Amino acid sequence: METKTILGVFSGNVITDIETGEEFECITYGSVRKIIDEKLGFYNLRYEEAIDSWIVYQYILIEDE
Repeated sequence: METKTILGVFSGNVITDIETGEEFECITYGSVRKIIDEKLGFYNLRYEEAIDSWIVYQYILIEDE
C-alpha cells in the first residue's frame, strides 16, 4: 500500500511549506529540486494542471506484513 502526503505547493517561483508556511524562492527547476532536497527532504514532484502549480508529495510505501 502506498500513501502520499502533500508537503508543499510550488507556485510561480515560490515553494510554500504546508506545515510551517515558510516560503522558499526558486529561480530554476534545478533550484526547485535543490530547495526541496535541502529544506523539505527527498520528495517527488508532480505537476497538477488543474490548479496550475507544483505539488510536493512525500510518498510512503507501507508493506503488508
